[in-house]
Amino acid sequence: NGLVRASEQGTVYQTTHWADYVRRYYQARPYYLISREGGEVRGLLLMFNMGRFPDRDGRYPWQDHLKRPFNALMRVLRWYSGPVVVDEPHRDAVLKCVLETVDRLAARDGVFALECGGLPLRSGEGLRTVAAATDFDVSDWATFVINLEASRETLWANLKASAARSSITRAMKLGLRMVDVTQSSFEAYARCEYEHGCAH
Repeated sequence: NGLVRASEQGTVYQTTHWADYVRRYYQARPYYLISREGGEVRGLLLMFNMGRFPDRDGRYPWQDHLKRPFNALMRVLRWYSGPVVVDEPHRDAVLKCVLETVDRLAARDGVFALECGGLPLRSGEGLRTVAAATDFDVSDWATFVINLEASRETLWANLKASAARSSITRAMKLGLRMVDVTQSSFEAYARCEYEHGCAH
């Protein structure tokens, strides 16, 4: 967790806390991949072996029973916001090493597919070269960067009315409140997520 927090690429989705939540809530098996050279950590990846249809809906609990046999048979590998590359000068080599390990684990465990495995690469940084070298297919995926220093009015005006605004308005009608994020409110949110995961 210390290396993840120290990295600009690090997110909560690459921490042991997230692993514990996903393991409890989705019955997923976490894998902690660490790329080393000469005893030094070069890269990190938290990845999960989980069912193909992990989403749960409290409104329709009967769906969980229908999904259970499919999830047992159709296992996938999935990760979020990773890997975390510590050795930036050798980024492509680290990513190639991680992808080769993912490929070996997939063959060993007989998984159905790799899903939601996003690499921390921007355009022109060798993504397709790295993927081709390890026989992975590449799908383009957009990451939206939002300037949160703008005013609420500006942020609201830039949201698409038929999608984002309507969802937010509906949530507010249901009693959801919006507050500015502080360290204490984030910790409260993290506790809520953890307790919710423990309850399942």
